[in-house]
Amino acid sequence: MNCRPGDLAVIVPCDDDKPCDLPNIGLIVHVDEAALPLEDGPRWWCHLSGQAKAQCVFDNGGKIFLTKFTFPDRALRPIRGEPHADRSTETTETRRTEEAC
Repeated sequence: MNCRPGDLAVIVPCDDDKPCDLPNIGLIVHVDEAALPLEDGPRWWCHLSGQAKAQCVFDNGGKIFLTKFTFPDRALRPIRGEPHADRSTETTETRRTEEAC
């Protein structure tokens, strides 16, 4: 699985032929907990902050907008920061060179 509870994740296009949350691509979500898996695989309960709303489109063309929804794991890419490198051994000159680039 891509995500874990507590992750921030971006909704991405799925890598197969099944439609996968197309109206929501690019939204940032908070991954809350595992949801019951469906035929498309594992899913996560996610919520959006602020005014953002996920769009759910039905087969008949109807739409609803939600702040909490389940998304397939394959449609989520976690946003995780890499651990900061220890810069205690760097010189001031090295930092100036990096900042200039």
